Amino acid sequence: MLFPSATVATSGDRHWFYYTGLNERHWVFPRSAAIGAATVRLDGIVFQEPWRKQEPAWLITKPFRLDGNNLEVNADASEGRLAVSVLDIDAQPLPGFGRGNAIPLNHDGIRSRPRWQARNGLSALRGQSVRLRFDLERARLYAFRVLA
Repeated sequence: MLFPSATVATSGDRHWFYYTGLNERHWVFPRSAAIGAATVRLDGIVFQEPWRKQEPAWLITKPFRLDGNNLEVNADASEGRLAVSVLDIDAQPLPGFGRGNAIPLNHDGIRSRPRWQARNGLSALRGQSVRLRFDLERARLYAFRVLA
């Protein structure tokens, strides 16, 4: 039996889950108990990946106001690639930020910064309402955030 802690501790780039484990059920004696810990990557509890691992997939966010200059992505694309496009609210690529301009990520990183050819960040789009399109090929997207 496992009894998890009521809280999750976060340190560095890991979430720590502490628990107590028993080697028997409630009514069985004698039994032994021990304390354990399990970890997952930062924001690594839920992820999005292609339904069929060998086929590419994509997802588009809801429109949001871009209140920052840079994008940070928590993703594992070490066996494939992940590309980010910036779209208008009608899901059309913005000039210079389309899929053809995206430089794909092909590594595992918690704070990866997507880039586009001839573009240095998102400062030119600050204040606009945009959508993001994530193209995934054998990759997992855990989280993203916009930085000031």
